[in-house]
Amino acid sequence: MVGFLLKKFFYDLWDNLFRIMALNLGFLLSLSLAFVLPPLIAGAVPAAVVFCLLAFWPFVYLCAASAALEEASDYRSLSLTDFAKNITASLVPGAVLFVVSALVFVIIRFTIPFYLRFGTLLGTAAAFLCIWICLFAVGTLQFYPAVYRRLGRHPLISLKKCLFIFFDNTGFCMVSLLINLVLTALIIPCPGWSLLFLDEGLRLRILKYDRPVPSKTEKNGGGRSFWDAILAEEREKTGHRTWRDFLFPWRH
Repeated sequence: MVGFLLKKFFYDLWDNLFRIMALNLGFLLSLSLAFVLPPLIAGAVPAAVVFCLLAFWPFVYLCAASAALEEASDYRSLSLTDFAKNITASLVPGAVLFVVSALVFVIIRFTIPFYLRFGTLLGTAAAFLCIWICLFAVGTLQFYPAVYRRLGRHPLISLKKCLFIFFDNTGFCMVSLLINLVLTALIIPCPGWSLLFLDEGLRLRILKYDRPVPSKTEKNGGGRSFWDAILAEEREKTGHRTWRDFLFPWRH
């Protein structure tokens, strides 16, 4: 399943490369404003208010971009107007991600160093527990924008569904987190690739819940025959391309 996901992700990324790069550029500009504008504002309170608003906006941007990238994931044409149309609907999921990210930042920046300064076994154990909590939060909520968009636009219900997806697909979620760390941090610090991968991963993963309960020979939903049956139609839609098809798309 992961192999097909990477293949489809690469196909869709290539087909919408310039639009996704435009979304990445917009995100980087949005992020930079949070650090450039507040120092230019007179007064500590107004500067803090502006910083909070500008820090909140990138999370709304991420959710709106994820909603727009759903078009590419669903075999439709991605348009930047889809991003603009989803800004208002992205305020709630953006707020959820903003609050959780702020908590994770506080834990990493202050709580973990606080426990490590104890210099005791108990303090070290508490610090490692905090690290695992942060890892769990990131691994669970990485799919939150896509879950909110695809599985019911309610903040608490979406959180519960993220938890269910994580515990039912823990290995897949951790592999997705690792892949997205590579896509976001090691290649280029832009979220477009990561958001597309996560939306496509969620879309394919939830297909199994529309299938009958797998037999024992299908290894509880993880067997090759089980996923071959699920992805048969997806493989047909995605097709196969050669390098000539990528370089000369009009021949495809």
